[in-house]
Amino acid sequence: MNQQILFLLGAGATRSVIAILAGVGLLLAMRAKMFAGIVYDGPLPVVGDPLTCAEMFFCFLAGFSESFVPNILRDSEKNTPGKGDAQKPGN
Repeated sequence: MNQQILFLLGAGATRSVIAILAGVGLLLAMRAKMFAGIVYDGPLPVVGDPLTCAEMFFCFLAGFSESFVPNILRDSEKNTPGKGDAQKPGN
C-alpha cells in the first residue's frame, strides 16, 4: 500500500460528499423540470412527498457518474428557449 490510511479516508469522504451533492442537484433539476420529461407522468411532487423510483434511480446514477449532472446542466442551457431568439427593440 503506497498511500497512508488518512489520505485514503479523506479521499473516500470527499467522493461521498460529491456523490451526495450530485444526487441532490439532480433531484432539484428534476423537480424544476430541467430533467423531468421521462420521470413524471402527473403533477410534480411537492416538498415533503416521498421520492419516486425514477428519482431514486437517477440520483443513484448521478452519485456514481462524474459527468452525468454537468452534462444535463450543459444540455439544458443549450435548449433554453429564448436564448438569442429575442426580438430587437423597435421591431
